[in-house]
Amino acid sequence: MLTKKPSLSADRCFSPEPVQRRLADQFFDSISALPLVCTHGHVNPALLANQPVLVRRRNY
Repeated sequence: MLTKKPSLSADRCFSPEPVQRRLADQFFDSISALPLVCTHGHVNPALLANQPVLVRRRNY
């Protein structure tokens, strides 16, 4: 019988290699608070058109 509830590591999707994990952690920490914007058809583009929070960081 299991007496301890199983838990998943917060780093389970990151590489086990230390340098890659550190970079992944830093990158994730830098973007984790940003809003999720899915532009694959489920969001009406008009809802996002005049949002000052969304800033284009690169010129594509």
